[in-house]
Amino acid sequence: MSIPLYGSKTPFPRSWDSETPSGWDHPLIRGLAELRSQTDLSDLTIICSPDTHWVHKTVVCLQSEYFKTACRADRFQARRSGVITLKSIHEKGDTEGADDPEAVRAMLDFFYGVERYYTNNNWGSELFHLAGLYIISDKYRVAGMKDDVLRHFRRTLVSSRRSDGSELAPVLRRLWDNLPSVEDPIFKVFFEFVVCCKSRVLRQSDMEALVMQVPGLAVKTLGVFQKWCCQPAKNRSVDGRLIPERSGAEPRMETGQWEELQCRCDEAWEKMRSPRPGRHEFDPPNLW
Repeated sequence: MSIPLYGSKTPFPRSWDSETPSGWDHPLIRGLAELRSQTDLSDLTIICSPDTHWVHKTVVCLQSEYFKTACRADRFQARRSGVITLKSIHEKGDTEGADDPEAVRAMLDFFYGVERYYTNNNWGSELFHLAGLYIISDKYRVAGMKDDVLRHFRRTLVSSRRSDGSELAPVLRRLWDNLPSVEDPIFKVFFEFVVCCKSRVLRQSDMEALVMQVPGLAVKTLGVFQKWCCQPAKNRSVDGRLIPERSGAEPRMETGQWEELQCRCDEAWEKMRSPRPGRHEFDPPNLW
């Protein structure tokens, strides 16, 4: 009988006692977490200066396609020496493509089922920290961690709704500089949040400069705005009010995470139709 590893959606067999612990509380996961600190059975060393990690190929390679390939093919040095060295951001000289040692440590903790692997934040900004974890999981092809970090990233966005949004531009820059495609799911989550909850951030100089500098980001922003916040003329009544669509074929947001927020298009339309006295009719209203 096989036991599902962390991240699997396969339930435990019904024949097991109903009170059997599961998830992070299962003895198998707790045992993996304890194995993280035991080096006597280690058969692989991962170095990311200044840290050295003694790990186990079976645990690491089962969850990362990158390490699985590195340890399987004879042409790789790791197969012969049992050592993998990752370029660190703390090394002197060129650090392009280098890894954050804290993110590498978090990834290894994830491999071993450490429940709070994502909480060791030395960057100050939680969003910036989670962006780094997402990048490291994408780079080393750790699908389970990538999905889990995206969930935490989305929750952190929701909790930041009352902030001034000043941290969003650095987060977007970090994601854009380190992810291979603007079609990555995290960009969709990010721009849906900005457009629906923090559209005023698009007027901040750092965000505006970034979006104008990178055409792919501008196209992504416009696509999300057009899909969820702009209504064609045929959807307006003669007095300019929005006629809500009633098909119900799809949620207002593709990720289904921001349903509780109301689109401001109707309010924006009304303000544009009825400018305040003394205001030029072509001046953009302060909507958000």
